[in-house]
Amino acid sequence: MQARAVSIILLILAVIVIFTAAQPGPLTAESGAVLPAGTCYGINNDGAEIDDGTCSTPMSSRITLNCPLPSGQPIYSVQLSVLLFHGSVSDLIISLAHGGITKIVWNRQTGTSNTYLEQTWTLYDFASTQASGDWDLRIQDCKTGDTGMLSTWSLIIN
Repeated sequence: MQARAVSIILLILAVIVIFTAAQPGPLTAESGAVLPAGTCYGINNDGAEIDDGTCSTPMSSRITLNCPLPSGQPIYSVQLSVLLFHGSVSDLIISLAHGGITKIVWNRQTGTSNTYLEQTWTLYDFASTQASGDWDLRIQDCKTGDTGMLSTWSLIIN
């Protein structure tokens, strides 16, 4: 009986460690992420150029999901993680589009001189949509003078 209680305690501690040790950033096949049941995820590691001065014509990168949540279960949240490199990330507007909804997550943040962005956002704007389908990450470079590269991005939908 005591051995079983110890085993259960160790299992609970292992689960706590797994979920609290998760690092922010794009989900990768190598990350070994353990996702709860009812979670849908996708990764795009293709990389894409962020051309200079594309404010009116954003670059777009797509993840197509085919993992419907259980019948009748709405999307609760979308976790969007992005890793990109650019001469000045303060030139960029980044948005996520799906199901007729577009959410801007980064809008020419001033005061940053970084040349890379590794960011995770939790969004609640897609509750009226289905998880399956095309999810488009759009990046606009609204100032001329430098280019960049979208390295990877991922979605986790709960």
